[in-house]
Amino acid sequence: MMTVDQESYETNDGKDYIDGPIALRFKGAWNPTRGDAWADLCEGEGTDEVWRQVFPASGGPPGLVKKAMVTAGTAEVLLDSCRRFARDCVKAETVVAGRGSDWSAFDRKTFVYAECEGEIHVQPALDCGRV
Repeated sequence: MMTVDQESYETNDGKDYIDGPIALRFKGAWNPTRGDAWADLCEGEGTDEVWRQVFPASGGPPGLVKKAMVTAGTAEVLLDSCRRFARDCVKAETVVAGRGSDWSAFDRKTFVYAECEGEIHVQPALDCGRV
């Protein structure tokens, strides 16, 4: 989504490393083509067709991608966008993950959306810095 009006921008303001103004600044520097399926992943022109070719629809022909994982943290401003992409485009099954999770919940899933409790957008980089 090309806007910052999703609820997670407000809910997670101050928790994440990025916020609405920073996201808009990145977008301005990038200068994407509005409506392009690769710039506006969920609302761009032709996105339904693009994602049907990439990810298989149930009962439909196989897609280009056989297995995928979308990840997001519940404390990131992009949470609503990630949820929508995972649900509507990837058709992923949601698994909520946190410390102490049973990781077998990911077994044998081909398209999964991992929603990580309390994590932010750059959490993997922060975790690597703690090692």
